[in-house]
Amino acid sequence: MKIIKYKKKGNKYIVELSNKEIINLYGDTIIYFDLLRKKEISNIDEAAKYDKGIEAYYKSVSYLNRKMRTTRELREYLDDYPSKVIDSTIVRLTKEGYLNDKHYLEVYVRSQINTSSNGPYKIQRNLINIGFNKEDIEEELRKYNNEIFRDKISNIIDKKIKSNKKYSVNKIREKIIIDLYNNGYDKNEVIDVLNNTKIEVSKDIINKEYDKIFRVLSKKYEGYDLKKRIVNKLVGKGFGYEEAKDLVFNKE
Repeated sequence: MKIIKYKKKGNKYIVELSNKEIINLYGDTIIYFDLLRKKEISNIDEAAKYDKGIEAYYKSVSYLNRKMRTTRELREYLDDYPSKVIDSTIVRLTKEGYLNDKHYLEVYVRSQINTSSNGPYKIQRNLINIGFNKEDIEEELRKYNNEIFRDKISNIIDKKIKSNKKYSVNKIREKIIIDLYNNGYDKNEVIDVLNNTKIEVSKDIINKEYDKIFRVLSKKYEGYDLKKRIVNKLVGKGFGYEEAKDLVFNKE
């Protein structure tokens, strides 16, 4: 089929053929089939198939330039393309350095450790979800000794204690254990750090809780019965029995 003319549009060319058919091709495809010199195209389907691979490549480069991706993420991104196109695109991008799962794993783990509050088990879960196997993740995590994660636990605990405005000692301790466990830290490690950390809470916290409980219960109870119920409520919120008792029975 004779080529009548080319018209550049973006990074593609609008190619008009002698039968009035119009096809859009990348410059790479035109060069590969030597269409500029030959001024004709013998197999449109073959050119279109090749062009699809070029499209997948440029689409992938743009996708990878926005942020690092894994091979699995790229496969999912190119899901609409034929499997052979996806495979060849991945091979090319890997050779050219755009796609490197090992480098991604190293960078991700380092970044999570240095800039996030996530623990090792959450880091592992996140990486498994994007296609990495457990053995490779554990090997990468072993590059970082346990003291690094223990220091992170200690720092998180200190911040939570300092920012506490509403919980008793027992409640803030319980909340810290649950939060750090959910965030991927070893529960026993968290408890061990907590056992070596002094937890102090402001007296304002128990006084505020007392006021809230008193407002509710004083509508139904009075005297000793009221005080006893307030003590029980405060203990239920994690305050120590003696602390609650001293506060309630010394209130005027």
